[in-house]
Amino acid sequence: MSFHVEDHRNLLPCNRIGPDVRGFPRNGRMSMSDSVQTPAAPAATCKAKLRDNPASLPINEIGGLNTHLRVLVLDEPMQPNNACHLYVIEANGVPTCTLNFQRGPIKEHGVNGISNEALLAVVAHRFEGFQRGKFACDDNAEALKHIYAAMECMSKRTQGRVLAQVEGYDLPNPGKG
Repeated sequence: MSFHVEDHRNLLPCNRIGPDVRGFPRNGRMSMSDSVQTPAAPAATCKAKLRDNPASLPINEIGGLNTHLRVLVLDEPMQPNNACHLYVIEANGVPTCTLNFQRGPIKEHGVNGISNEALLAVVAHRFEGFQRGKFACDDNAEALKHIYAAMECMSKRTQGRVLAQVEGYDLPNPGKG
């Protein structure tokens, strides 16, 4: 599956997740199209509406690297899950990373993006490395403990959805919402 922005004439190349991400608008604003479309299973598509002005998420800006980073949300929340799916991380105003999350249930739209669990696996791996190196500390160990706990909660949620036969569909888990 691939992701594409419908009008990509005024885009700069960027780091990609997936082979067909086209890039970023030259003026730094995502207003070139009203929708992002992800081709998926035959005859099924899942569209997301782009924001006229990307929302900026707060990150820890005490000092150092994070004072130079900005996390932008490029799309509007999609229903029924009310989650956004397209993010860009900028360093000093330059896009460095695109995060394209799964849009729609796999059984209806195929695999077309990444998962929260995949991102947590990356963060856990980095903290495990810190703990094996000269940056090992109690704060990193505590953060890693919470990352593992979040991963366990999401695994438990997925197991419950599989048992309820709603995994892969836009359906709530009966009795759990």
